[in-house]
Amino acid sequence: MKKRLSILAAVIACVLSFGVLAMPVAAAGTYDGLDEATAIQYGQQLVQQISDIESAGQTAQYDDGGVFTNAFSSWESAMGTLKSFTGFSDKASAVIEDDSLTMNIGIIGENNRTATVTIVADSSGQYTSISTSVDETMAEKLEEAGLNTILGMGMAFAILILIALIIRFAFPPIAKMGRKMEDKKNAPKKAASAAAPVVAAPVAAAAEETADDGELIAVITAAIAASEGNSDHTGTDGFVVRSIRRRR
Repeated sequence: MKKRLSILAAVIACVLSFGVLAMPVAAAGTYDGLDEATAIQYGQQLVQQISDIESAGQTAQYDDGGVFTNAFSSWESAMGTLKSFTGFSDKASAVIEDDSLTMNIGIIGENNRTATVTIVADSSGQYTSISTSVDETMAEKLEEAGLNTILGMGMAFAILILIALIIRFAFPPIAKMGRKMEDKKNAPKKAASAAAPVVAAPVAAAAEETADDGELIAVITAAIAASEGNSDHTGTDGFVVRSIRRRR
């Protein structure tokens, strides 16, 4: 019976205390008179209230489908890592502006893991966001950095392999097509250069014919010289063979 009364008293106290931050702000309408230390104190009070309600199992009563539903959901998720809430850490800050207030409250868990509760309120003192995020340990940060490095290197190697495959399978057909087009373009030139040696045949025939005419001239000259009675003299100074006409 005493346990039930204590839980009920805690719940009533929590319900009333949710207005601690809103009441002075609503009266003033701004955060001009609020300093950082006071804001952190309000934030720690709210965190303690959330912890008490969650420990009492009364979170369903504050299920508004919005800010407090998300607040208890993220708190329970963080407690899965911290095991339980044991107190506040030295990590606390508040950002006070004319139309908003943001409080970052550090908490410590049973296993000495830490988390940060971020509380945001608007100019009317209404909470717009309450969330709890577990602080990463150095090992978790290194693990995440290693995974990011491996992922980045994997993507780089995948891109290099893709480029190599493109070069291996796409470029040869393109080069082959280029050679075919070049061969088609140079085909007339090659044909002309191949036909050029055929023109040399008449020249060779003419040279052969000239050589044969020289021999014929020598024979005719000797015959004329003999018929002129110059058999004892081989000279041909007295005449000149100027042309030879073949009879077809």
